[in-house]
Amino acid sequence: ALRATLMVAFLWRRRWWRQQQRRRRRHAQLSQRPAPPTRRAPALEQPPAPPPPAPARAAAPTRSTERPTGRAHIPASASAAMGICGSSLSAEEKAAIKRSKDIDRAGVKDDGIDRNRIKLLLLGTGESGKSTIFKQMKILYGAHHGYTKEERERFTTVVYVNIIINVKTVLEHSRTMSPLSDPALRNKIDDFLQISDTKDVKFDKATGDLILQFWNDPGFQETWMRRSEFQVQDALAYFCSEMDRISAPDYIPNPQDILRIRVRTTGIVEESYT
Repeated sequence: ALRATLMVAFLWRRRWWRQQQRRRRRHAQLSQRPAPPTRRAPALEQPPAPPPPAPARAAAPTRSTERPTGRAHIPASASAAMGICGSSLSAEEKAAIKRSKDIDRAGVKDDGIDRNRIKLLLLGTGESGKSTIFKQMKILYGAHHGYTKEERERFTTVVYVNIIINVKTVLEHSRTMSPLSDPALRNKIDDFLQISDTKDVKFDKATGDLILQFWNDPGFQETWMRRSEFQVQDALAYFCSEMDRISAPDYIPNPQDILRIRVRTTGIVEESYT
């Protein structure tokens, strides 16, 4: 709820800033409009002008001996006026005007980009599927049509942590709901609970085989059938069915593995779609 409130406040703040930018541009445009023409009194009627005299006979053209220089002649008075106009602004004022124009152009460009951008706000409780929808959009319409190999390798540790945490949860509840049928497996529960479930987790073939032994125990399955009474991910069944592939030394998660892992999302996540 706090993230949703912050997101709404951020969107309203940006909308207010854009409205201020539009008002400034509109004010600048109105200030640059020319003043309306003033009304003049009607002119008095004058007698018709006499007919113009007959045009004089034009003199024969003379050939100039000066060669053209290719440059237009500017009177001295006009050149002096241009110099006065150019030097009326200081260097700081010219730089300020340039910065103002750059800011206006950037604002117009950002407005155009923002109009063509589709915004999607996903709201919901924890584990309601917000991140899963985002992953599905990336797989279907992402710039790389899914996750690259480097991105999938970064999810390997997350898959291991998800499996170990969920197996620990079921084992802890099996002690009160339905103990494991095999006494040898019950003696291994305490050792398994000591396995690290953080980013430095070690997951090998022996760990995968032990998890499969827990999973195939009738007591574990009976506790799993009552998972609605405690919080555990349904994806554990999928990961146990793929344990041979996951426990391999060269394991790299595939898109289906990434869709089923649970990662807590914080902040704003952006993605470009094609």
